[in-house]
Amino acid sequence: MKKSLIIPLLAALTMAVSCSRHYSLTGMWTGTHHIDSSTDGPSSFNSNPCKTFCKITGSKEQFSGSITEFGTDESAFINTEELHGTISNQVVEWKSSKSWKNAKKAILRDTVFHGTRNGDTISGRFEQTWNEDGKTVTYGGTVELKKQPKSPEPSAY
Repeated sequence: MKKSLIIPLLAALTMAVSCSRHYSLTGMWTGTHHIDSSTDGPSSFNSNPCKTFCKITGSKEQFSGSITEFGTDESAFINTEELHGTISNQVVEWKSSKSWKNAKKAILRDTVFHGTRNGDTISGRFEQTWNEDGKTVTYGGTVELKKQPKSPEPSAY
């Protein structure tokens, strides 16, 4: 009787692990973003593909994290904005924002991302709105992120 329970139990465990990996966005993601439009015209943005870093934590359908600023080519996980989003049937959506004040003006930036997840890749479009001293500019572009494998734990030798 005990042997007959082992195979169904292993099958259920395998399915549970597979499903949890399938839905989990938790981890570090890297890739590129590319701004391709602006309400201020083509001369107002960097049109080259830029490096992007994203760190996500969350459950099956809700997640949060941070992402490097769109419009800059990052070499490390710096200059980030917080994000909050959902995933449902491989559709990934998030909103992120950042506000700050420099010596002369207050700046607010809001970003909306709509995309899909295909295995270890998230790709889609974003729209980012900047409001500087009452002037609003909206940028649009694409993002592609790849999930990074977990780093092995350091060994104690």
